[in-house]
Amino acid sequence: MGKNKDKSNNYNKTAIDQLFTKHSPEFLQDKKINSNNMKNCIFKETENEDEFQEGKRPMLSIGMTVYNQERYVAKAIESILMQRVNFDYEIVIAEDCSTDSSREIVIKYAKKYPRLIKLILQEHNVGLKEQSICLKKTCRGIYRTQLEGDDFLLSPDKLQMQVDFLESHPEYVAVSGRIKCANPSDKICAFPYGSLTSIYCFSGEYTLEHFQKWLLPSHTSALLYRNIFYKCETDFLDKYESYDVMGDRKTALLLLSIGKILVMPIDVSVRRIDLQSPANFTGNSVQIKPYATICAWMNRLEEMAMDMFGISVNFQLEKRKQWVYSLTNFARSPSKNSLNSVKNVYRLSSEKNEYRAIFRSKLKAKIKAKIKKEGYLHGFINIARSAIKTFGKFIKSKKISMEALRKSENIISSSAVRK
Repeated sequence: MGKNKDKSNNYNKTAIDQLFTKHSPEFLQDKKINSNNMKNCIFKETENEDEFQEGKRPMLSIGMTVYNQERYVAKAIESILMQRVNFDYEIVIAEDCSTDSSREIVIKYAKKYPRLIKLILQEHNVGLKEQSICLKKTCRGIYRTQLEGDDFLLSPDKLQMQVDFLESHPEYVAVSGRIKCANPSDKICAFPYGSLTSIYCFSGEYTLEHFQKWLLPSHTSALLYRNIFYKCETDFLDKYESYDVMGDRKTALLLLSIGKILVMPIDVSVRRIDLQSPANFTGNSVQIKPYATICAWMNRLEEMAMDMFGISVNFQLEKRKQWVYSLTNFARSPSKNSLNSVKNVYRLSSEKNEYRAIFRSKLKAKIKAKIKKEGYLHGFINIARSAIKTFGKFIKSKKISMEALRKSENIISSSAVRK
């Protein structure tokens, strides 16, 4: 087990505690986590209570999934080894049969730190979901955190600070923190897809309201929580994994069903930004525009929340945003794919009348703005031209003759000249 007792903890625990109190004024109330919910839904009963004695388990398990990350995985492991802690921990690395030298790198580290690093070496590529399930079943720590093979920890006191907080605040099931982004050269960089605050809750208490706004309690690398998957009932885990949704969303929902989540207003870890990586989900999402996929995830999470935890979750406002995004995307880049995206978002909706009203409202506002700016006649003509051009791009994407469209555009142009 890892225990870096020789490294002193130099963070100000009292100051951090006061900071948490400031951001969560009610955190001294309701001192108990919803233990009945945890026990009935998650943990196996056992006759041997000694199995649950904390002394026989490491304080913390750090899970890591690795696949084709030879450039980054050593940095990720070293960022764990540099942590200043006064407790035992284990690093559990699931390596998914990489085609580069990632496996050789993690084996080298495991040989160097045999009592600290445990390897799960897949015989063939099983994918991220199966990798995550393996880690859930293997990590034995009282607390649990996750660090992907291309990310790294920033603060050397990150693990100690978060474990101390959960140890002294039993009403919290998880604690997170802020993150920074780094490019492939390890240099801190801006997030290239907008603001991080549009994805993560970065301070205070993370609540169901944040969840329903499609926010996460920071990045996976920043989150540390009570190991709710230790000795998890097989039936529960199978049902949990059966919901086809991104894992960080399901984890956030599960944690919220059990207790409180606090986000420390401190930078604790770094998310890797590699625009060329096939594993760059955010970047790929920006290019693919998965509006319908996101709506499908929201529908499944609403169902999962009620079915598994008896929690009412409503993503209607966020799903309406996806509807507007899909319409805007089709207007800007008409194609068969963007049209199918519009159709699928509409099909997944439970409030189709509202969606039609939103479409009419957006269209009406666009027409009014055009006419106000250019006058009724020219505004109408330009709207017609724009509509033909948009439809033309769509038809062209389907490889249909454009001759009829060119004739239509010529007729409109001639009409405009005559008038």
